[in-house]
Amino acid sequence: MKNEWMVRVLAICLVLLGMVACTGTGAEARASPTPTAEPIPEEPRVTPTATLRPTATPIPTPRPLAEGECIAWYETPSFLGREVYVEGRVNFVRNANPARTRFFLVVDPAVPDIDHCCGLFYGWLYANELYDPFPAGGLGGVFEDKCVRLHGTVEKSEGRYRISVKGPEQLEVIECSACQIADACGQ
Repeated sequence: MKNEWMVRVLAICLVLLGMVACTGTGAEARASPTPTAEPIPEEPRVTPTATLRPTATPIPTPRPLAEGECIAWYETPSFLGREVYVEGRVNFVRNANPARTRFFLVVDPAVPDIDHCCGLFYGWLYANELYDPFPAGGLGGVFEDKCVRLHGTVEKSEGRYRISVKGPEQLEVIECSACQIADACGQ
């Protein structure tokens, strides 16, 4: 009786541990690039930086765009489903899966650190399709604290907006002074 009870408790613990430890490595994650388990963010602590845009109140309506015109990262909710160029300064790069093939390129300066993901907008990088070989020092050294221009269709995933970057033509590291929208890059 006591052994039977211990086996049941262990089985329940293993099931719960498996649910908590799941990081999107199951069959459903291989079928879709969307991460399945993310930490629940605490109340964000804003670190002092240049002009910050509020992440809770996106611009309500999209504006007309000229050919090649950029939008700021904080405007992405207004352009859901549209192909755009998005500018912003990379706050940090976070690994999204154990195989190190997908990364979050976080440009929302209201996200305080790597333990919080991913703010209002992020770039979803498919590193294995962008780099061969992988950059020495990792992607953090390539992108962190640099201004980028992402090109693609704005998608929504788990309440956040993103652009999936699968090719080098979709991602450009730029001089922050070259940003079309200066406050997008913290100017």
